[in-house]
Order: sequence, then structure tokens, then C-alpha cells
Amino acid sequence: MIDWQKVFTKDFFFSIDRLQLHRVDWVVLYFGGALVLIWLVLWIVRRRLKNPISQQLVARVGKLMLTIGLLEALWFGLRYQNVVWFGTHVVAAGLGVIGLVWLIFIIKYYFTLYRIQRQSWEKEQTKLKYLQPQK
Repeated sequence: MIDWQKVFTKDFFFSIDRLQLHRVDWVVLYFGGALVLIWLVLWIVRRRLKNPISQQLVARVGKLMLTIGLLEALWFGLRYQNVVWFGTHVVAAGLGVIGLVWLIFIIKYYFTLYRIQRQSWEKEQTKLKYLQPQK
């Protein structure tokens, strides 16, 4: 069980326990691994999509998942090696915050430009379908 009173302390975020890895460290590693697996699924889905606008959206989400997943796994390696500054929990939390900010921009793109671009592409495809000579 995670002791939440110890997790939200200055000592926990800015120091490295050289004797053992905490459960939070393993959770960060598993979270990073899960993000990489999600990227793999998104990569396969993107290859099967026919709409280039949807491919672009899935690629954006995939880049986010791969980048944050690999950085979290790299952080775990640095934590395991007891690297002084980069192995602290504040770096892992910072990577998580960067990922959330990046995700907010992707969500903003989805609700603003993506729908307009997708509708425009679909109209263009319909137009091209009827302009093709019939055989």
C-alpha cells in the first residue's frame, strides 16, 4: 500500500532513497510501458486508416504516448542508477505534467481544426468521386 502522507513531502520529491525503489517508481515504469504499448496499437491503427486527417490526429496522439512513455522508462533507469538530479521524483512528475499539457493541445486541436479539416477532406473526396470518368 502506498503511504500518501510520505508521497506528498518535499523529501520524497527532491531526494533519492539509495536503499530501495519505491512502489511509485515501479508504477511510473509500468505507466511508461503502458504508454509505449498504446503507441504500438495507435501505430497499427494509423496504418489502416484511409483518411489522412485522421491519420494525422492518431499520429499526434501516438507521438505523445511514445515520447512520454520512453521518457518515463528512461527516468526509471536513472532512478535505478541513483542519478542525482534526474532520478528524483520531481522529474517524473514534471514529465507527467508535460504530457498532460501536450494532451491538452491535442484535445484543443481535435475540437477546433480537426473537425473542419476532416469535413473538408470528405467533401473533396465526394467531389473527386463524381468527377472521375466512368468506365
